Amino acid sequence: MNRHSLRINRGIWPSLVIGVTGALTGCAASTESISTSRENLIMASGTTPWRNGAVPVCWTTASTNRSDFANRSRSVRALLESSWPSVANVRFTGWDTCPNAGLDPGVNITLDDTTAAGVGHDFGQRRISLGLGTARSDFGAGLIPHEFGHVLGFRHEMARQDFPDNPNTGCHEENVAGDYLNTPSDINSIMASTGYCQNNSTLSPWDAVGAITVYGKQVIGLSPLLTAYSMVSGDNATISTAAGIESVRGANYSFEHAEGWVFDVQIEGTVPLKLYWNPATGDNFTTATAAGVASAVASGYSFVRIEGYVYPSQQPGTVPLNLYFHSHGDNMSTASTSGQNAAIGAGYAFVRTEGWVFPTVPYKTLLGYWDSATGDNVLTARDSTVAQTARASYDYIGMDGVVFKDQLPGTVALKTYLNPTTHDYFGTATAEGEASARGAGYTQQQVEGYVFEHAQNGMSPIVTYWSQSAIDNFLTVNRTNVPFHSDYTFVRIEGYTFPTRL
Repeated sequence: MNRHSLRINRGIWPSLVIGVTGALTGCAASTESISTSRENLIMASGTTPWRNGAVPVCWTTASTNRSDFANRSRSVRALLESSWPSVANVRFTGWDTCPNAGLDPGVNITLDDTTAAGVGHDFGQRRISLGLGTARSDFGAGLIPHEFGHVLGFRHEMARQDFPDNPNTGCHEENVAGDYLNTPSDINSIMASTGYCQNNSTLSPWDAVGAITVYGKQVIGLSPLLTAYSMVSGDNATISTAAGIESVRGANYSFEHAEGWVFDVQIEGTVPLKLYWNPATGDNFTTATAAGVASAVASGYSFVRIEGYVYPSQQPGTVPLNLYFHSHGDNMSTASTSGQNAAIGAGYAFVRTEGWVFPTVPYKTLLGYWDSATGDNVLTARDSTVAQTARASYDYIGMDGVVFKDQLPGTVALKTYLNPTTHDYFGTATAEGEASARGAGYTQQQVEGYVFEHAQNGMSPIVTYWSQSAIDNFLTVNRTNVPFHSDYTFVRIEGYTFPTRL
């Protein structure tokens, strides 16, 4: 179905001035899916999400008795922590040997040497038996986030009624009723991976949106920017806030494009992304420029809310949020390739760049590890070289804030040093810290990412503590559940970043 023909039928509103613009999405999903659905990923009807996002996990004795259990279990946990918990407020707790009896909700994991894997059809909060075949080619890739997606309550993406099934391949499934969690049908979903439709090893942007819809955000301070479309009014709305999403859901918009990520709060160098509404034309208009605001006001639009904060000029790791307009009266701001291609294909004209946004998740979570043998704490970015080294012998403690992937305005590098004699890791983002590390014989291991040099809205300090008895530097954003010696003392604030909720 070509939506452009539907939109043209609305007519042209002469009250709309040339300066206000908008954009379209391309070929539509079916009218039925748009009119009957306002959900996504998919969570089947009757599924119970895990309370507070906490999922107890344990290993069966068949797993713990394996000679390769230590390495296999670390691999599973590392892959898992890099997926759903990095974006959504979920945490997998326990990781001990399963009790001999009990039916309390939780996940019993069994490792075996087969190519089988699965959790059956009982998803969400309940007692789940999860089998993971180590002989599978995707054991170290997409299998873990896929199967734990089931644990969190998500069905295969192909079970959605609006999914474009391919009956000639494994990319199809009997449909179930459920909640699509603010996402469109997504063939790139991790829940369509592991050979069903593709073999992706990471979450898609819409997987992140769906998980956040159910469990909330892991990092308070950044949100996905989405574009939704109304088949009835022919309007595109680009929104990020919970209020914006609920508003379009209530008006039966369908979600079409994942535009990227924006800040929830104003931090150094950003400007507000404002949403305006024209009741006469039924048009939502999202802008971050003075020219856009002036156009909106002159055309009879009213300010609704701030949908987030964006950069007014290009910064490392950002892409333009472009404004398009069609003469039938629709405005749309889009940063995605799919959104821009659809707009151009439907005859929309580019007007201006409204700001710059992150096309993908702009941060890496920091993970805390503890070695009881040496008394050493280390805080390092997930999937980093230091993290891989720590996983070999350190105990995983939990998430502890984030670092930005790119050096944004006002940020400095967070670096990790190691003392080869005392085996102490030391993280710092200050000149004072670096001088202290080098003077004590530490050598730099890696740059973890970037943190803000000065305090920002919604951010917490990254603090260094020192224990003389343990000969240990301890870097933390918000951790308290770690082994402490009684003589840890405050040293300095290294920088500022968003804390994680775990």
